[in-house]
Amino acid sequence: MESKQEIDSLSNIECLEDGPLFRATINDLESRTATLKTRLKRIIKAVSVSLEARKQMTKADEELMETLREVECVEPLMSHYLNDAWSKIIEERRRLDHSLSFQLLEPMKNLYEQDIKAAELKRRQFEEESKDYYAVLAKYLKRTQNEEKQLTRKLKFDLARFDYLGFLIDLHGGRKEHDILLHITNHIVRELNYFESTAHNVASAKPGLDLLNEPTNEKN
Repeated sequence: MESKQEIDSLSNIECLEDGPLFRATINDLESRTATLKTRLKRIIKAVSVSLEARKQMTKADEELMETLREVECVEPLMSHYLNDAWSKIIEERRRLDHSLSFQLLEPMKNLYEQDIKAAELKRRQFEEESKDYYAVLAKYLKRTQNEEKQLTRKLKFDLARFDYLGFLIDLHGGRKEHDILLHITNHIVRELNYFESTAHNVASAKPGLDLLNEPTNEKN
């Protein structure tokens, strides 16, 4: 991500006329947008795969628990510890899965759909506006036309330039990149809380396991 100083320097270019420096800045930001698009797609795919794997793991573990419940000699372990512990584990897992889906995956998808895809539309709009403006400017320079009308066209083009530049700056080092970092960081925090909460909740069921384990230790 760009530093604040680098982003501020990009913002200062808004005072410049359309020229090589402005176009080079636009090209650089468009290149970064393409890179961000690729990385976001990878994040979305990786999170989706992770979420599906977690669901499959939970399903497999639930099948294992059901199998254990059918074994009569395992009943003391189930009643003293596993039934209670498993219900707490599965609750924490589902809470984390919900968080992964709605607080990380969905925001990443929304950013991709609403901002990254919008960048391509804005790029085409800017190119069309630029092409139209310079076509009219060429005609204006060849023959006398209403100067006020030409100034209006220039104002429209400048607004299109700065709108597109502002949009790109917002994607790189601005609010959007901050949002990406925030969503990922928050998920990592929630994942840490998941492990801590699971350990705490399972520990509350451990006395039953200790009680069941005492005769085994005495025999050993």
